[in-house]
Amino acid sequence: MGEITRCIAVDDEAPALRVLEQYASARPDLLLEAKFRNPLEARDWLRTHPTEILFLDIRMPQETGMEMLQQLEKKPAVIFTTAFADYAADAFDLAAVDYLRKPFSFERFCIAVDKAKDFLLVASGRHAVQEEQDVLMIKTGNGVMKIRFSEIHYIEAYQEYIKIFTDGGRFVTYERMKNMETMLPAARFMRVHRSYIVALARVKTLHGYVAEVEGVSIPVSRDMKEKLMNAVFRKGNS
Repeated sequence: MGEITRCIAVDDEAPALRVLEQYASARPDLLLEAKFRNPLEARDWLRTHPTEILFLDIRMPQETGMEMLQQLEKKPAVIFTTAFADYAADAFDLAAVDYLRKPFSFERFCIAVDKAKDFLLVASGRHAVQEEQDVLMIKTGNGVMKIRFSEIHYIEAYQEYIKIFTDGGRFVTYERMKNMETMLPAARFMRVHRSYIVALARVKTLHGYVAEVEGVSIPVSRDMKEKLMNAVFRKGNS
């Protein structure tokens, strides 16, 4: 597992905070240090407890999320969370990393988190090194190709080669599934079947022993079903 990224959540609605807590707990690389319903209290807390990612609601009675952000001396990577679309332009004017429209899925949450982590790497000057660690290197008929982990949907074993399904299409490489499994970060990928590895952030639903990944039905073995549920939908009914 990679480095733990610290974060806090600020939202005047308790159900929204519970969703963020649930999603954060399903990411082994995230630590939700605190959650606040009052942005003034959050601002005071941040003076002595700097964090790395801030999940911030916009419409709150004490002050708006944008007003709170403008008051912060040291600004973390900010992900705005709101039910309203009309603040998007203002949010990005304040250099927000992402803008989540409620209700948002765990997959969309993970995309925002990955953006924030990339932002933090660039800000820290470690991006050049980390970029090499955040890609999968595969051999194809045209040479060697780099595929970012965040772009992968799932991987399927087929006879003597494997197929990698991504945002950019399908790629084929000659590699053993066991070797491929060791090349992927365990916090983001799971081998759910003899022939399949899935990106946890891309799993939409799990019904019986079938996981839906970007509209594709992926079989899940009996001994992996509970592990997959814990990784993707942890505390989903709490």
